[in-house]
Amino acid sequence: MKQIKLTTINIQESMGFNKKQLDLILNRVSQLRESNSQLTTQVSQLRESNSQLTTQVSQLSDSNSQLTESNSRLTTQV
Repeated sequence: MKQIKLTTINIQESMGFNKKQLDLILNRVSQLRESNSQLTTQVSQLRESNSQLTTQVSQLSDSNSQLTESNSRLTTQV
């Protein structure tokens, strides 16, 4: 992904924003980047949690299968 560097002079020249408008825009861009960073971290944590839960479900499924098999053998013996 191509990184776009915003400079005050470039934006003022190309889009005609005044200093106050430009400061507001750049501040909002900074806030959005921070939010994006936080969301990226949260997504990473959720993926890790999902992976752990998937592992736990698999283990529980295996345990359930073993218990079902044991139950079947016990039922047959009785």
